[in-house]
Amino acid sequence: MARKSVTKEDVARASQTLRDRGDRVTLMAVCQELGCGSFTTLKPLIADWLAEHPEP
Repeated sequence: MARKSVTKEDVARASQTLRDRGDRVTLMAVCQELGCGSFTTLKPLIADWLAEHPEP
């Protein structure tokens, strides 16, 4: 069975959920929130999200 690909939208949703809870948006935290995804796939997507959504 093929694995589900992690999308930019998946990472955005997980990152916003973490931030809304007051948690730091980190590679490990997003990976745990999603329950899937390789660090190689997630790292650039998280970096893009953080660049577009700086800490207040």
